[in-house]
Amino acid sequence: MLYNLYMKWLLILPFLVVKDTSPPITNYLKGKAYEKNKQFELAISEYKTALSKDPESIEIKRSLAHVYLYKNENEKALSLLLSIAKKDPSPSLWQEIGRIYIKQKRYKTAIEAYNEGLKLKQDDIGLLHGLGEAYLFAKEREHAISTYKRLLLVSPNKEPILSTLALMYKNEGRIIEEKIACGALLAINPENIYVYKRLIIISLFERNFPLALDLSNILVEKDQSPHSHLLFGISLEKNEDDELAEKHYKIAKDGEIKEAFVRLGWMLLRKERDEEGLSLVDEGLSKFGDDHDLLVLKGIFLQEKKPDLAKEIFKKLIKKNPDDDYLYFHLAICYDRMGDKSKAISYLYKAIRLNPRNAPAYNYIGYTWADSNKNLKRALSLIEKALMLDPDNPAYIDSLGWCYFRLGMIDEGLKELLKALGLDRENWEILEHVGDVYFHKGFFDEADRFYMEAIKYSSDKERIEKKIRQKY
Repeated sequence: MLYNLYMKWLLILPFLVVKDTSPPITNYLKGKAYEKNKQFELAISEYKTALSKDPESIEIKRSLAHVYLYKNENEKALSLLLSIAKKDPSPSLWQEIGRIYIKQKRYKTAIEAYNEGLKLKQDDIGLLHGLGEAYLFAKEREHAISTYKRLLLVSPNKEPILSTLALMYKNEGRIIEEKIACGALLAINPENIYVYKRLIIISLFERNFPLALDLSNILVEKDQSPHSHLLFGISLEKNEDDELAEKHYKIAKDGEIKEAFVRLGWMLLRKERDEEGLSLVDEGLSKFGDDHDLLVLKGIFLQEKKPDLAKEIFKKLIKKNPDDDYLYFHLAICYDRMGDKSKAISYLYKAIRLNPRNAPAYNYIGYTWADSNKNLKRALSLIEKALMLDPDNPAYIDSLGWCYFRLGMIDEGLKELLKALGLDRENWEILEHVGDVYFHKGFFDEADRFYMEAIKYSSDKERIEKKIRQKY
């Protein structure tokens, strides 16, 4: 009899629903165990069961919300956290809510959430961090800066905050504030390489070249990277130490820094070391492909002796950059060197149409006409425009003096030429022009003195020597 009852019990047992009468803490702890083992579905099931037994439990709701976050079910998590916030708000809760809104790219709502938390604790570091980040994402930069300043007052770890502020100031072009932030960063961490680099760049921008050089010396002692050598090279060049600058540019170049190729190329161009410069540019092009800056340099190196090749380079660049007045300016020089002055002037006017502030183009046309003794009044007007844009440029002052000379204003011309020479004492063209004016005035010994100086710096020595001999 007992056996029959036992067998019947076994048959109906699977169909019986046994009510879970365990306390919610049991389900909660099971949920925690499943969550720890990343068995999220089982964790959710246990947390939900616990919550059905204790619907007001904040701890269970937060735990369930966290599992939803693991599964990227952000809306479910948000719903639970907001329901807690209505009854028992806390700074940490609003911080979690803010993070979810940022994840959803709802930056304005995130800002509101963080501000709700700050009403409860105005100096909460986590909330201020989140608020600053939300303002940055929302592109409310002034509010972001203000928030990070607040954070700076309460956070014990100031270095990352100052770094963020310095970066924001940099992006906003607020040089003075960036310098202050960088100075504070160096006070905290004197080994901060990035800060030294930024301070060097700022000093170069402000034309404080001695300070840039001092900082560069410190930088290369601490960091031997190619970029540090590049900055040292720039600082040295700005302080007129070309020999040492070239050495550091070469170190940066060997580290395959493209800017080192470009800056060293310009230095070699200035020193008229054309063959060396062309070789450098070709090396750079082999590494960086058809780089715009390197191709421009190559065109400039070629435009004096091989203007036909340079012309093709500038035409190729213009196809990609049809509104670049600088390219048209150099294309004009190519045509001038090829003897086609009409086409050269046409392209110079094209450059001016693209950029009415292109001072070199105004000067080039004006000087070309003055040197040819044509359109002198128009030439004077164009040179004066160039000088309005760049009043202390010795080349433009030289053009003005030469135009005055062509107009028969001899003394006025000499005055301007001597002024230009005072600004650039090794410019052979200015020296030759001064010599020409003195020769015209009959001061032959004075003329010879300037011609001899011009020969020191000119690559066309024979032509100038003929002027010295012409009076005999």
